[in-house]
Amino acid sequence: MGDYKIFAVCGRPILHSKSPQIFRMIFNGMNFPACYTRIASDNPQEILSIAEELGIAGLNVTSPFKAEMFKLINDCDDDSKAIGAVNTILFREDNPPVSPFIKGRKYGFNTDVYGVVETLKQNEIGLDNKECLIAGYGNAAGAVAYGIKKEWKNAKIYVTGRSKEKAKEFAENFERNSVIPISPPLENGEIMKSYLIISAIPRNAYVDINEYLEGCEYYMDAAYPDSLMSREAKKYSCKIIQGEEWLINQALASFKIFTGKEILRFARNDSNEWILNKVQNDNKKNILLTGFSGSGKTSIGNILSEKLGFLYFDTDKLIEELENLSINEIFKNKGEAHFRNIENEVLERLCKIKNAVISCGGGTLCNIETNNEDKIIPPNPPLIRGENLVVWLHTPLEKCLKRIDTKYKPMLYSKSREEIEKLYNERKYLYCKSSDLLVANTVEPLKAVENILYEMKMIENYSEF
Repeated sequence: MGDYKIFAVCGRPILHSKSPQIFRMIFNGMNFPACYTRIASDNPQEILSIAEELGIAGLNVTSPFKAEMFKLINDCDDDSKAIGAVNTILFREDNPPVSPFIKGRKYGFNTDVYGVVETLKQNEIGLDNKECLIAGYGNAAGAVAYGIKKEWKNAKIYVTGRSKEKAKEFAENFERNSVIPISPPLENGEIMKSYLIISAIPRNAYVDINEYLEGCEYYMDAAYPDSLMSREAKKYSCKIIQGEEWLINQALASFKIFTGKEILRFARNDSNEWILNKVQNDNKKNILLTGFSGSGKTSIGNILSEKLGFLYFDTDKLIEELENLSINEIFKNKGEAHFRNIENEVLERLCKIKNAVISCGGGTLCNIETNNEDKIIPPNPPLIRGENLVVWLHTPLEKCLKRIDTKYKPMLYSKSREEIEKLYNERKYLYCKSSDLLVANTVEPLKAVENILYEMKMIENYSEF
């Protein structure tokens, strides 16, 4: 697993993000040895600590952390400096450590700028001497205004939102009269017909721009899927450009930063529609907890199932009951291959249940061959198929080992510290590859439970919209 790299996206909330599906499809299509997951945390410093512990190679950053991460990195590109926000961080290993939080150098980029400009070009939208209205004044809006001015110097840009003061403050960050703040309703009978309107506000937020939508030719959204603003825009005759298009284009720019490889435009045009149709948030039946021994799967599983009113199962305990042997005795008398096959059968049965929390063994995702004729069957189709919400509970190895007695862990017993570290590093790739969400469990289990519950609540809001 040493050649594989780990990438992730962070934000609050983050479970709705389609970035893992997009990057996994690209990695698989280009045979690039990497995996990608989501990090659920409300603390950017914690996210950077997780990145250090796992040796994450690159991080995508979404709301609300773009501006705060900008303050925590070591250096960044000119676009990020102009906007004061980053959405991509590359952890470069070619420099000595400069921070106690990250090994190597944290270098930031803002691919939102490229994403919005490339999306407009792909839709054959030019803004020379045209009027564009931006709804919102956050980091995404900054990328829009900066990107448009950079590409079309003669474009006339307006900005609006709920607060006249914030719109004015936003405009003041740009050259004089480069961005003009306005607020509905227009005064003195003034009429403004925007060629393009771009909404850069959250999916469930709303600003009344109906009078500007009348006569508008194009409407573009930063949010996805289907926001309150885009639903309103569909009542008018303007062409709607989905937020996923912007998402994909900024992701492709991040892919080049992460890998040094570029997907040519003609190939992207063919693949974008397929990705948009392919990438969906599936309804999950159960919650599967995965992670290294000592990461807290049992304690968190019990608390989480109680709070949700779900059934709780521990695969290791079920296997012991089924075999009438301890895990150590199964490994000793019947071998690892037998144990893994039974483990897969148990998990397959459990995943037919609905509304359950399932704690998986630390090596549930393993797929190795033994020296004899017995082979371990392919690991856990329910995990791979994405039918369940798979949560990777991450705890640094040192903390994991303090929580357990290795003599009761056959994969760890009698192994040297170096061998255990090697196993830990091999498995973190497998955990990443199968997980929907990474949640740190370093202090109190209740904090990890709260993070999981928050993400589940937010994804329900996305589904019900």
